[in-house]
Amino acid sequence: MTGAVLTAWIAQGYEVGPLGYPTGDPRTVAGGTVQDFQGGTLYSHPAAGTRTVGTAYAAAHQAAGGPAGPLGYPTSGLICGLRGGGCGQVFQGGRIYSTTATGAHAVSGAIQDAWIAQGWETGALGYPTGEARTVAGGTTQDFQGGSITTSAATGTHTVLAAYQTPLQAAGGVTGPLGLPVTDLICGMRSSGCGQVFQGGRIYSTPTTG
Repeated sequence: MTGAVLTAWIAQGYEVGPLGYPTGDPRTVAGGTVQDFQGGTLYSHPAAGTRTVGTAYAAAHQAAGGPAGPLGYPTSGLICGLRGGGCGQVFQGGRIYSTTATGAHAVSGAIQDAWIAQGWETGALGYPTGEARTVAGGTTQDFQGGSITTSAATGTHTVLAAYQTPLQAAGGVTGPLGLPVTDLICGMRSSGCGQVFQGGRIYSTPTTG
């Protein structure tokens, strides 16, 4: 160990700290330095600083491509005390959030922007429950309260949990309805709401479901 990585490891308590002993040598990745330890990984980058990604977040970070992927290097330490006992960590290009119930999952790009606009983890969507995945020419990600789907053809839209059931019953976004092309539209007759998809619509009222 040398440089900023060594300094950060010492600051966390040497080998008796949460990182424990190193399990590999430093390596250069995407303009920064990465070194693995028993309890996580230290990342050092000139623009992002030197931060730890703990073991619980390492899988989600690597699944998103690691520091060379869209998340990039961490720019904060672990931030806890969020809604429902959740924690989060900020990266150059996104975030990873976790709760005991949901596990740790990354959010980035247009999906992250839409999630933030709806109130982060305190909004109707809550925490992510899975990683972003490619479907029907777009990208979708599941959250506690619904999903967000984005594509070049349709834009970025949320499908809340109440509309997920009929969407899935119709074959999901790979079925005849396809991807959402609007968010939820309310204020209709009898307090109704509706949402437009590529191949159809879903409508609801308090009495009809």
